[in-house]
Amino acid sequence: MRYLLLLLLFLATSWPALAQKNYNYWNADIDSLERVLSRHHSDTARLRTVQHLLRIELDSKGFTRFVELLAQATVLSGQLQRPDYPAYRQWLAGERLLTVANVARDSAIEYKIHHQDSRAVLLRARANKYNLLALDSLKAALRKFDALGYQEPLLFNAITGVFSELRQHKEELAYYQQKLTYYRQNSMPVYTGTILIMLANDFVGKGNDNQAISYRLQATEIEEKINPQLAAISYAAVGQQYAEWGNYTKAREYVERALMKSDQSYSFLLKLMMSMLYRQQGTYAAALKAANDAVLLTARNMKLKKNTLNNLVIHGGALEIKAEMLVRLHHLPEAKRLLDRLQELSDSVRLAKDTGTMSFPANEARALYYTAQSDWTRAENAWLAAYEERRYYQFDALRLMRAIAAFYKQRHQLDKALTYSMAAADLNDSLQARKNRYNVSYYEQQAVERSQAGRIASLRHTQAQAEARTRRQHLWLLVALGGLALLGGGAGLLWRLYRQKQRANTLLASQKLQIEEQAARLGALDEAKNQFFANVSHELRTPLTLILGPLDTLLTNPAQQLPAAVQATVALAHRQARRLQQLVNRILDLTKLQAGRLALHPTPTPLGTLLRRVVSQFESLATQRGIALHGPAAVPESLRLLLDADKVEEILTNLLINALNHTPAGGSVEVAVALPAAGEVYSITVRDTGPGIAPAEQARIFERFYQSPQGQAQGGTGLGLALSRELAQLLGGSLTLVSELGQGAAFTLRFPAEVLPEAATAPIVAPGEPAPESALQGVASTLPAGPVGNGPRPRVLVVEDQPDLREYLRGLLAPTYEVLLAEDGQAALGLLAREAPVDLITTDAMMPRLSGTELLTHLRADPAQQSVPVLMLTARADDAHRLAALTVGVDDYLTKPFATAELLARVHALLARHQVRRQFAALPPEPQGEPEEAGSPRPRTEPLLAGPVAATHPAPPARRAEANAAEVLGHWQVQVASHLADERFGPAELAELLCLSERTLYRRLGQLAGLTPAAWLRELRLTQARQLFEAGNFTSVAEVADAVGFGSPKYFATLYTERFGRRPADYRP
Repeated sequence: MRYLLLLLLFLATSWPALAQKNYNYWNADIDSLERVLSRHHSDTARLRTVQHLLRIELDSKGFTRFVELLAQATVLSGQLQRPDYPAYRQWLAGERLLTVANVARDSAIEYKIHHQDSRAVLLRARANKYNLLALDSLKAALRKFDALGYQEPLLFNAITGVFSELRQHKEELAYYQQKLTYYRQNSMPVYTGTILIMLANDFVGKGNDNQAISYRLQATEIEEKINPQLAAISYAAVGQQYAEWGNYTKAREYVERALMKSDQSYSFLLKLMMSMLYRQQGTYAAALKAANDAVLLTARNMKLKKNTLNNLVIHGGALEIKAEMLVRLHHLPEAKRLLDRLQELSDSVRLAKDTGTMSFPANEARALYYTAQSDWTRAENAWLAAYEERRYYQFDALRLMRAIAAFYKQRHQLDKALTYSMAAADLNDSLQARKNRYNVSYYEQQAVERSQAGRIASLRHTQAQAEARTRRQHLWLLVALGGLALLGGGAGLLWRLYRQKQRANTLLASQKLQIEEQAARLGALDEAKNQFFANVSHELRTPLTLILGPLDTLLTNPAQQLPAAVQATVALAHRQARRLQQLVNRILDLTKLQAGRLALHPTPTPLGTLLRRVVSQFESLATQRGIALHGPAAVPESLRLLLDADKVEEILTNLLINALNHTPAGGSVEVAVALPAAGEVYSITVRDTGPGIAPAEQARIFERFYQSPQGQAQGGTGLGLALSRELAQLLGGSLTLVSELGQGAAFTLRFPAEVLPEAATAPIVAPGEPAPESALQGVASTLPAGPVGNGPRPRVLVVEDQPDLREYLRGLLAPTYEVLLAEDGQAALGLLAREAPVDLITTDAMMPRLSGTELLTHLRADPAQQSVPVLMLTARADDAHRLAALTVGVDDYLTKPFATAELLARVHALLARHQVRRQFAALPPEPQGEPEEAGSPRPRTEPLLAGPVAATHPAPPARRAEANAAEVLGHWQVQVASHLADERFGPAELAELLCLSERTLYRRLGQLAGLTPAAWLRELRLTQARQLFEAGNFTSVAEVADAVGFGSPKYFATLYTERFGRRPADYRP
């Protein structure tokens, strides 16, 4: 985003000159204005010229020339006896004090470099002293300009610079808030707009983008009246902030607004912004078109003798973007010509005057070009140069780190790929946390602002009345003065009127202060709650594991058959715990919905089954409260619709909770369905017999965080109905309310849906319900029932910092395995150094002292432990964290909360593969030149994958083979990845692809992975299916089965359940 920041800085410098609406002077170049001063013109013309030079010389020739021009303005103002002469003189005094302060500061830096610290401290103190004096002088100058009604925005540049130099950020904010109030009261629009822009920039620096956007949009209301070009600048800045959030759709909306407001002078800048936004979204054709528009516009400006440094910078940036897009769209010859042209442009710029080291390297475009040409050395140098160039721009750095990791992975340089993958994951975490934190703060800020709206409106109404009284009293004061001149003796009346006016002014000041304090409290409330919302998902996953795990065991353990009544109660608790898990997973859906990234995932759904399941979840609650709950009368079993069942269930759940909360004992709640004719919308109505909703409140009932006064005692957040309406609109439907006081309320959901033939779907199992007994027993049959023969039991090390979860895991594993415990990674390393070798390690990802990822790094570096399989348990469900775990060398990972069968299946599979690898490693080497016949006998290893696993502690194998196993398997996986979707791709095709005989492939895979070729292909397919399920990138189980090369969804579901201990139907898109 380097050029995005550059162009916004350029636009920001245009504020003062544009605000003056003097286009002749603004369009004139500096040399022309300087010639005006050198001739004998009137003092008035010379002063006007100096004022405009002040606004453009500061960025071209520096501070010294600025002070010289300010001195000329002061002298000319005095000669003309203008009323602003004292203000200019005060301003000049402040700037000269700043000159002294800057000299002292620079000298302090020099002494600091030469280690003369005592002298540097004295000079820094002197600089601070003169900065404080300069600040007082500049503030006094501003007060004098204010009193005259003159507007000099450049004064704020100096004041802001002094505040920054003194690091008085709180004082700066308070000062600008005070001046903003003053300028609004006195109708000074240029100053008001300047203050709003400065406040917006201040909040951007603090990371509070929501507040910054609010101030910029306030500024646009003023700017559109002064000059539409100013509004275009602010709209572009808002677009940039949305781009930094990753909401590129919203960013493009504001840049398009800026294009509508802007004239040709700034269109090339905005076109370049649009090109970069399209690039971030991966829409390369649109990015190429916008970049080409920017190139043409800048080229035209340069032909019109506007070959300025800014035009040259934007022109070069547009050419760089265009070159990159051409490479991405595989137009390599044209891209090569453009890259050569950029090199020529860079060479010519270096010869120009006052351009420094400016160049247009187009490193990213060159990296892509060299990669496409398989010129790996140049490609690597270009990637690293691109990263070094943009490392301080976080979003560009993130994109480039991911690209470099992919480049090194393609080159099989896994250590370098790991370094950049981990760095990208860390940066992405910090960026995502900031985005989530301020997206949530946006909702809360809106809620608190609405809750205070009535009070603030009342205060403003009172303020308006007080101002009206003040005007009437002023009129009476004039009348009284006339009476005093005519009649005399009116001193007492005047005194009383004066006291009334004083009281009115005091009241006005108090009310204004109260409004400002309320606004400050809004920001404090946002900051106080941000951290909770950012971490709540992670904090709740571990307790959910300890709730769902024992409930799973009670429901699925065949050795503990529960009575029917008890089993129904436990199943209810299990369903509600799963419901809580779904709510935790959907906390961040608020941000997706706001950003427009929450997608629909329609699946074939039997409507009757869906409605009965939703209603049944609330039957127990309704019975406890003495409320009659009636489900839909009759929905045909054959009615199957293509819809997003999750979102419909979410809406109905919110409506039923709302109805039960507001219905008294003895009342009723009814769910009714209207089945339309073909092609029309379906409607589901939830009707209650509660107190109803007043007409005045019905308009606000769907607002976020709103709660009616009579319903506040029921609790809640005020989000349910608002989110339900937004979800209904996402479905293409609507959510409406019909209610009368005393007659209850009826909420109706309407949505379109396609009717499917009966054969189009299979029975749907409710999310969160226990798996069918046969399925779980199928998983259990593959798990070990005890140690094999008289051999020792496998030894498993459990590393977990939560004591309850640590004990729970020991209870699950102890019947089958010998279990060792450690409270964190550091303790685990100590235990491994003292105890005999272990067969498997399960570790939490986030722990004090030494995390799971750091523990894994230590293990892989230790020859004695590098081959031990590791299962990582993590509460982090994002793709970046999974990629980082897999990249660092974890054998498998499991996301909390997890089912008991799922954990046992993963542990058994890892131990089985580890045992087979050891057995193959113990076999004698294959003789050279051995004939490979189709009927040659092979050692049998398949039973090891299905039977119990015994502990194995043989002598350590060859460490070189262990070290190379992951690299060889990774290379083979890259070759096989594009063939996994082909159901016909089997062991014979695999051997041919890898240029090995089937016998050699059989032996090599046994040594490296502990699997036969068929089992290894099946493992790759199932692992790819799990990644698709966890990412939500699917619409049905059959689609995933087909994508990974299984012709039968039923067979795929059976294998998946046996491998991972979890059914495909448990995942939701």
